[in-house]
Amino acid sequence: MRQELTNHPDILNLNPETPLPSPTPITNLDAYSDASSEVGIGITIGEQWRAWRLLPGWKDKGRDIRWAEAVGFLFLATALMQQHQQNAHVKVFGDNWGVVEGWWKGRSRNQPTNNIFKLVHTISWDNSIHFHTEYVSTADNLADDPS
Repeated sequence: MRQELTNHPDILNLNPETPLPSPTPITNLDAYSDASSEVGIGITIGEQWRAWRLLPGWKDKGRDIRWAEAVGFLFLATALMQQHQQNAHVKVFGDNWGVVEGWWKGRSRNQPTNNIFKLVHTISWDNSIHFHTEYVSTADNLADDPS
């Protein structure tokens, strides 16, 4: 194995003039999102909250609870973007593994959810805000009540 790596000098493509990245502080604003297929979508940021009702027929064209949870994430990202400065790293919490882990992986198994992720990526890119998702149980999700 060692011989294979030394025969391929481009494998690491190191540049001695590139500085090593330093640790990035992640801001925790107690930002949570949640969705309920029976009621709707809720977000909380600290003591503030907002809720939206899902309309009949929302489960169409491949949309499911994962999509609704991703829409909650989009709403939360939009609200945080309006409150925060550029180049921020912000922690957001959710109780849907498909959305939390899908954000880590950069994709979901559900195409409508991926479409929502694209919108969040656009917000993130355009405003230099980076979202770091973290899973919480439903009992610990502060956005569960509004949703």
